Amino acid sequence: VCRRLFVCCSGDIQEARRLPRSDLQAAKMRKILNKYVKVGATMPLRLSSSAREQAVERMASNPGPATFHMAEQEVRRDRLMDPFRTEASC
Repeated sequence: VCRRLFVCCSGDIQEARRLPRSDLQAAKMRKILNKYVKVGATMPLRLSSSAREQAVERMASNPGPATFHMAEQEVRRDRLMDPFRTEASC
């Protein structure tokens, strides 16, 4: 995962978490899901199918701060395993 993409995704998630739990937060979470997580996303993160499924299920049942927890953990773990990955290698 490119550092830039990771930072963009993390920033979007943090921004959504700061919003009060409302339709506005749910809409922001849906945008994040479509942009980074779903199959066919415009800026896809490298995630396992279980992380994708969990995010989709949480989004459908109760969108909120924990929606992307598993996906965030996977991305962080991926970055730790290859901390020297550069933008050019993405």
